[in-house]
Amino acid sequence: MTFQMLYLYIVKDVEVSAGLFVDNVSKRLIDILHHNMAAKSSAATNWPSIEDQMANLVKRVGEVQRMIIASPLYWESIELLAKDETLRGVFYAIPDGCKLHFLKRKIRASNEKEAEPFYENHNNDSWHLRSPSYKPPW
Repeated sequence: MTFQMLYLYIVKDVEVSAGLFVDNVSKRLIDILHHNMAAKSSAATNWPSIEDQMANLVKRVGEVQRMIIASPLYWESIELLAKDETLRGVFYAIPDGCKLHFLKRKIRASNEKEAEPFYENHNNDSWHLRSPSYKPPW
């Protein structure tokens, strides 16, 4: 039963009932529920934004000991942990010395730096770059 359902049930009960029990105990319980619901709704608005959560994730993956930035393991780690909250929680909780091993076991990607892709021709007529017979003009 959620807080809202419990709250509605108690309020309905207070409206129907009359007597000492309602005056002493139920009103105090209603005050507590009001406080909890107000605290819950204000806490929900104070959660970090998705941008802040992802910025923290990227920062934490970049801080992993012996992690090569811009490696396939780095990029895949960010993608996996951004999608899976449970794995993200485990990643944050395990000791720093185990994080790289954890990511390698989960992802099985290389921790070697990737070469930056180089595109000589930004137009859609780059078919000649794939041709084995292509000889550059220089």
